[in-house]
Amino acid sequence: MAIVIPMMIACLWITPCKADLRLVTSEDTLYVYDGPIDDQEPLFSQEISGFRNYDFFNRNNSIPGRACYIFETGFPKELIREKCINQIDTWTGNWILILPFETNNFQETLQDLPKSFPTIQSVIFTYIAAPEITGPAPSQNQPQIISFARTSELANITEKAVPKSDQYFFKHKHKYIEYCDVMKPAFKFYLITISTWGLITVFHILWTWILRKDYSQHLQKILLFIPVFFAGYSLIDYVYFMSCPWITANGVQYLQIVQIALVTIFNTLFVGLTCFISKGWSIVRNSFTREELSSITMIVGIFYLVYSAYFIASDISSLRVVIVVILILMYLWVALTCLKNSIVNIRTLKSHIAVTGPEEVIMKSLKLKKYLMQHFCIITMLFYLNKIIHSALKAFIDDNVTVRNIIIANLFIELLIVGYFLLIFRTRKWPEYFSLDIFYQRIGNGDSDENLPTSIILNAVTSSQWVNNPESKDCMINGDEADTLGKYKYKTPQVGVLVNTSDKENCKLFKLLRDEEILSDSE
Repeated sequence: MAIVIPMMIACLWITPCKADLRLVTSEDTLYVYDGPIDDQEPLFSQEISGFRNYDFFNRNNSIPGRACYIFETGFPKELIREKCINQIDTWTGNWILILPFETNNFQETLQDLPKSFPTIQSVIFTYIAAPEITGPAPSQNQPQIISFARTSELANITEKAVPKSDQYFFKHKHKYIEYCDVMKPAFKFYLITISTWGLITVFHILWTWILRKDYSQHLQKILLFIPVFFAGYSLIDYVYFMSCPWITANGVQYLQIVQIALVTIFNTLFVGLTCFISKGWSIVRNSFTREELSSITMIVGIFYLVYSAYFIASDISSLRVVIVVILILMYLWVALTCLKNSIVNIRTLKSHIAVTGPEEVIMKSLKLKKYLMQHFCIITMLFYLNKIIHSALKAFIDDNVTVRNIIIANLFIELLIVGYFLLIFRTRKWPEYFSLDIFYQRIGNGDSDENLPTSIILNAVTSSQWVNNPESKDCMINGDEADTLGKYKYKTPQVGVLVNTSDKENCKLFKLLRDEEILSDSE
């Protein structure tokens, strides 16, 4: 996290960050000429990134002159004077200084530049890794253009700059571009969604913690973070776009950091939540094995890293495309994993419903569990399909108007999908035995039996239509029909369950049940 946040901040100080919308950006270009510039065509040019937070960013500007490249870090004044200014005694025009970026000396370099070298009118900072920029440039009249470029991008240019060569001339051009009006039609839609999410949040709190607090389970309480996130994120998004063009608002970069952090954390948490629910948490079961928890943790961790890389790589177009493809594959992987787990749960519930009589008291609970898991499949597919389409469109479409329309559509699509999710999993008066766990078990008499997942319902009355078959490995325990399990004497049970007595885990299970019942009797 200590590395991710500074890199995100660096991306926001430098433009253009190849983000979804480029409302305020610049086109900074360095041109190379083989003689005095006048009206001749340049030999070649190199596009570089503009620094967005200095006094002249919102002005179009062009600095012709000589270029000097300093290899040493920091702000070596004597070296600049020796290798640049004094290298061409006859030159009295502008200088374009190219030097490596160093976080500790960034502010000092820009602060001392007008006093020490009044002829240096533009600066290009080179970097290998994303620079950690601590704040805006000092407010002063020099330099007039500040840009950033990767060291590899300027390989050809540094060969033609002083001190290696004094034959070439350069022009550093800065073009300011603003498209703030593009987002104005979206403001009313943001206000509608912010109000709707606010109402959903208030209603969820009232319904879950006040009106139905006696029936609220952990799942329903945890779901509060979903409408809270969407309300908060939509509000921050609205304020951010309202602040465009962000020239004088120094704190807006940190507002965007909050946006990025919220999106990363929410998507990570939501992926984890869908993985848990697909496994049947709070519906079919309330606990998981260590292996299951490890696999879910691994999925969530990988997803967090990929999503963080998505924002860190936003200023490198080719790498960003690769990260988007990986992110889409991750969405697809999680969606299919959740679908697979949910189908296993649904088949298990169907098989148990098939062997449970319609008059059984637990039937309502089983049907509700199946209903929830079926709708969860639909919700999961809709949510991740929307994520895949939305990520792909925003990554591969450059037109601001089209991206704006995609954002508006996504506001309402997410509202419908998440609203559907909250409605299905709302707190309700649960039927009897709904909170009981279902443990998966294979029931059968040998190889001829199908591997149909079934279940054991503990602490509940199960179907009495099962009859113990002496030739099978299955055993029926129902009232007084069976009161032993292996060598353990079991007190007359109050439940009916179908188990495989050759399974060591089942022996352990019933031993625990026996001990628990003895303990309750002693109390």
